[in-house]
Amino acid sequence: MRDDTRRLLERAGLDPDGTAEIGGGSQTSVLRIGRVVAKHYRPGFDDWSGLGAIGTAAKVVGLAGALPGYGVTVPSVITHLDDGEGALVVWERVDSGRFTWEHRVDAARVLRRLHNVGIASLPAEVRGLVARSRPNGSRIRWGVEESAAALDRIDPAW
Repeated sequence: MRDDTRRLLERAGLDPDGTAEIGGGSQTSVLRIGRVVAKHYRPGFDDWSGLGAIGTAAKVVGLAGALPGYGVTVPSVITHLDDGEGALVVWERVDSGRFTWEHRVDAARVLRRLHNVGIASLPAEVRGLVARSRPNGSRIRWGVEESAAALDRIDPAW
């Protein structure tokens, strides 16, 4: 585990030695610690929004607090802190099972509710972060292009 992640976990009152890395990517780590999940955003992560690690974490936390008011259930944020460069968000852990077709339909309904939330109706702090975010209309295209390039390298005949 990286030292910066360890320090933030300790500041959040969590035992770094009791963690299991369950995901992550470009300069992020997702960790399971007992009944919580923590995500560490580091400088240099794939920042589609342009807000940086601290701004992105603040936007995620703000939206998590606002979305239940629009009928979108999200796990509770337990704590959120930063070290001046990166940020840690600690969530309640939600157990999941197999992803069925029924779950996909439910996810589509939630996505529809999310897309119906007007920016103007969000709390002022979240509205400001959303307004400063770079539009991500090309994010899916970029992700597909990156995945296709990786597949091309692994197996050109894919």
